[in-house]
Amino acid sequence: MKKLVDELEATQAEETRLRNEKDDCERKVDLAKALINGLANERENWKVDLAKNKENRENIVGDIIISSGVIAYLGVFIKQYRDECTQSWADMLMKFQIKSTKNVSVETVLGDAVKIRQWQIQGLPQDSFSTDSAIIADYSERWCLFIDPQMQANLWLKNRYKEEQLKVIKPTNDPNFVSRTLENSINFGTPVILEDANETFDPLLDPLLAKQIEKKGSEYFIKFGDQGISFNPDFKFYITTKMSRPHYSPEVCVKVTMLNFMATQDGLLDQMLSIIVRIEEPVKYERRNQNIQTKADNQKKQAELQDKILNMVANSKDDILEDRDLKVTLDESKIQSVQIEQTLKEMENQNKAIEQIRDQFVPVATRVSRLFFVLTDLINVDPMYQYSLEFFRLIYEGAVRSVEGVFEKSQKNDRKAYFISEFTWRLYKNVCRSLFEKDKLLFSFLICLKIMDEVQKETGGLDFPVVRFLMAGATKVELTKPNPTGESGWLTNKAWLAMLEMSEKFKQFKGFDDSFAANIDAWEKIYNSPNP
Repeated sequence: MKKLVDELEATQAEETRLRNEKDDCERKVDLAKALINGLANERENWKVDLAKNKENRENIVGDIIISSGVIAYLGVFIKQYRDECTQSWADMLMKFQIKSTKNVSVETVLGDAVKIRQWQIQGLPQDSFSTDSAIIADYSERWCLFIDPQMQANLWLKNRYKEEQLKVIKPTNDPNFVSRTLENSINFGTPVILEDANETFDPLLDPLLAKQIEKKGSEYFIKFGDQGISFNPDFKFYITTKMSRPHYSPEVCVKVTMLNFMATQDGLLDQMLSIIVRIEEPVKYERRNQNIQTKADNQKKQAELQDKILNMVANSKDDILEDRDLKVTLDESKIQSVQIEQTLKEMENQNKAIEQIRDQFVPVATRVSRLFFVLTDLINVDPMYQYSLEFFRLIYEGAVRSVEGVFEKSQKNDRKAYFISEFTWRLYKNVCRSLFEKDKLLFSFLICLKIMDEVQKETGGLDFPVVRFLMAGATKVELTKPNPTGESGWLTNKAWLAMLEMSEKFKQFKGFDDSFAANIDAWEKIYNSPNP
């Protein structure tokens, strides 16, 4: 009897074990199906990333070399020179059998799309030049000095760090206030902007600029003034200057990363479009901003979830089917992906309508943004002629608002023509108040050239060698053909030399010298006419 009871108990225990194994297998099967379905959603994203990484693998060494060079040396230069240098470096690398991506840029190599979108929401201009400069600032080991005449970098930095108790100091502040602010910020790790910087710096800042940081035990210290103070690794220091052409000593240049943050055509075009849409269609303007913010938040959530899933898969237990946290995360990712797709579909139609409105005002924004660079050129005439972007923006906003009562909303073409003509007149009138009388005609001529270049953009714009010849004159010194009016005729040798050079250099004037000599009597009448 005891033997039968023991066998029964053993059989029941085995049954329980098998039943538990069966339940465990069923649970693992269900979890495996859930993992397969969950990872299937990520599979497409990973396939795209894998294909992209395979393509970039051959070029990664060359791309990193070029990007490192841009960060180290080219931050202070304009976009055109940066592009020329990166292309020459790419050609040089090819001689050593090192491949690089075509038209490689700092943004494509080191840029984080989610972070860049957040910067743009915070006020970073949306052109590629400003984006590259911001990435250089983000990666630079040295403190950054921004050449920022239009205060664009200053505005972006203030928006970026406004939640982190940002401190702003100026060279004109009391030295004790500057010293106290910097000391507290270095201790507590709060960011500081030194704005309106001059070409020289207070000797107090030398150890800070040179990052003379020492580690003692587990703490960092920096010499500041006459004493060493605790240095918080979270501390950030930025310098901005309004000077468009500063001359810093080599000692300063090697201590900081200098960045050119001057306004560009593309960045200014986007800003002018935003202003006119904000005034003309305020509701749709706000909706567009909300959509941009929502899209940026969704991209951030997706990126965080993908990173979390990859981390969990890489660091999962020996049996991935035992990892219930991974299943929960995958379920969460799936739900969020569906929600994000629905949100994007809803925003797509709204964005199309809003972009159509923006496209309507592109001719206005193009004209306005081009004319801003006439103002920046005036500094070459007289260093006193310097105008802020805020001054320019206020004139533009005034011109746009003045249309009320002149044309109805439905008269869109008339309103656009009015915006262009009214802004041009207001800009001319306001700027002429600050010009010497002798420079007003030159200002009008520069505006005229910009407008002509825009009007002729379909054919390549103005022929600037011809314009340069018109302004600078001829450089020939020897006559290749005799003066058709003789040595003491009404036409001077200097004028004839200009005609000869013009006929030789420019195809549109080819043969003009021969035509002029053949019709010398007709040209003499024009020359002597009081009203030719």
